[in-house]
Amino acid sequence: MAEPRTSGVWKLRVTFVGVTMALLFVRLLPLQTTPSTISGPDIIMAVIFYLSLQRPDAVPSVLIGAIILIEDMFLQRPPGLMAALIILASAWLKLTASQTQDRNWFKDWWMSALAMIATTVIMRIVLTLALVPRPPTLLHYTQLLSTILVFPIVAFVAYYVLQIHPETALDRDKY
Repeated sequence: MAEPRTSGVWKLRVTFVGVTMALLFVRLLPLQTTPSTISGPDIIMAVIFYLSLQRPDAVPSVLIGAIILIEDMFLQRPPGLMAALIILASAWLKLTASQTQDRNWFKDWWMSALAMIATTVIMRIVLTLALVPRPPTLLHYTQLLSTILVFPIVAFVAYYVLQIHPETALDRDKY
């Protein structure tokens, strides 16, 4: 029989894949047929950044890359660019979370907002340098702002509804 820690991590990974695939399915639904002037939040990015801060063992980089690459293909974005940027940002968040002892919810929100801003700005720069047609600037930055603003809701749902609590040092030493 598997250790409780190992089975708990796998349960979180399966939950993560299920939630992200459900979010991608909802995002692909044709709910509006006319082009929009503003963009909704990237909830998948918010979920990845929340889990990278709270439970870094539940979201390995390979899994993040696979999910974002699938999202890139479905949303017709340049394949791999967003995946690479989100992997780098989540690795920075995991490193920062492991080195910071006095974390609170506001610091997590601030760190994830910095990662979201860096991801969006770097993506715009790379698309510009590669001479790839970019979406309108307003769409990118309204999506960024809405993603930053939806992060507390993602954290609330993950903590209270899905019961994803941060791993403490005591939990790591228990097994």
